[in-house]
Parts: sequence; C-alpha cells; structure tokens
Amino acid sequence: MKEKTSFVIPETFEVFGRTVNVIICEEINEKESCYGYCDYTISTIYINKKVIIDNQIREVCKDLMYQTYLHEKVHMMLDAINEHKLSQNEKFVDNLAGIMHQVEKTSKGSLKY
Repeated sequence: MKEKTSFVIPETFEVFGRTVNVIICEEINEKESCYGYCDYTISTIYINKKVIIDNQIREVCKDLMYQTYLHEKVHMMLDAINEHKLSQNEKFVDNLAGIMHQVEKTSKGSLKY
C-alpha cells in the first residue's frame, strides 16, 4: 500500500467544547512571514499558502501546509490544557507535529473494530 500523499485540513474542529476555525491564507502577511500561526484567544489557526523566503514569494507545498496545520493544532491543544510554557517550546511543538505527520503519512491498512 502506498503512503498517503495528501491530507484533509478541516475547516473546524473542537477542543474542550470550543470550535477552532482553520483558515487557509491566500495573501502574504509581509509583517510575519511564517508558515502559519495559532491565535488561541479567538480559536483560530491560520495556514499560509505563500511565504517570503530570501525576499522571494514562494508557494508552500501541500505536505508542508499539512505539517504546519498539525504544528498549530499542537499549540492549540497545549494552550487548551493550560500548558502555555510547553506550547511556547517551538522545538517540542515542531517535533511532536513532525512525528504526528510521519505516523499519519506512513499508516497502512485499515482495521475493523
């Protein structure tokens, strides 16, 4: 079985009864050129389709957009359980999101239960 090459990024999901909105940003935020960001105060995750790297506008591939979604979702979940200090640890958040992405991407088969 082939590994997954694309994933679905949901429009919304729930965290402790709060609806989290996910927005795919078409326009470039020149003030903050990052792949995405999470605003816990308004329960919103933003994923950028384009970024500025070395003063050039670049498209973000779908695989990286999905990993960015997972990264921001980890921030949202950690903030929801009042682990704000851990949520600010970008190395931890990125490593956890990276392994989540790898597990999902390489999962094979389907079990009936």
